[in-house]
Amino acid sequence: MASGLGSLISAVVGTPDRRAEVLVRFLADEMAGPYADLLRLTTDSERPDEPGRPAPLHLLHRDFDGSTLRVSLHPAPEIQQPPVSDSDGADAALRTRLACILTLLSDLLWVNNNSPVTFRFRIGRLDPGDGDPVAAAARWWVENREDADGHDEEAFRPVPAADLRAGLRNLVRMHLSELFDGSWDGIDEFRELPADHLATFLGDDLIDLVLARMGADVHIGYAGLLPTTWPPDGEDFEKEPQTTVLLVDRHEVAVLEIDMTC
Repeated sequence: MASGLGSLISAVVGTPDRRAEVLVRFLADEMAGPYADLLRLTTDSERPDEPGRPAPLHLLHRDFDGSTLRVSLHPAPEIQQPPVSDSDGADAALRTRLACILTLLSDLLWVNNNSPVTFRFRIGRLDPGDGDPVAAAARWWVENREDADGHDEEAFRPVPAADLRAGLRNLVRMHLSELFDGSWDGIDEFRELPADHLATFLGDDLIDLVLARMGADVHIGYAGLLPTTWPPDGEDFEKEPQTTVLLVDRHEVAVLEIDMTC
């Protein structure tokens, strides 16, 4: 049923690229799950506004406990960007898009049955002073984090952008393949993450957006768990399931936190 539903959705919203195909397949799989009922609703009064334009698609979903959800898909004449308020500043559009990506990743990645992987991101002004930019950013982070009183300055390791991307993909693999319970037993048997999985696009989008915002001369450092190889090396086995990434230019620092604790 999911494949047929995917065709119906594609006819309405279109699939101009591979990413759109993945999103359509994800929606179809969610709506046509093994323990769900699905109805297509039609009305005589609803017609396309333009000749040749498909009619809206209305779906009524009921899951195994009786909860219902109606989804209505309408073909858009053009792609509209999220609304931006002047008071939000220059990063308003970036924050909106990042919030959507981080929300979706938390919805897909779980530590256990009750605890999702959570993401936080912020940008601050940096007074670099003297010395290494990442070290200056680490001092700023200790002073400006919400729980600053309970933390000492951490040792941040420099990391290239390619390893940051690989590390995030491996974290996605850990928490998407199965519920990672803190034990590393059998991790070499975790399934490969499909190249076209929605979480792959989301993770790459996250890195691309942050790197584009911070510029080509960004310095990157991380503390905590960031397995850049698969399976993770021996040192990764001893780290707490938290990751903090600092991205630094001359005047700003961006902080990406990934919390994988129960």
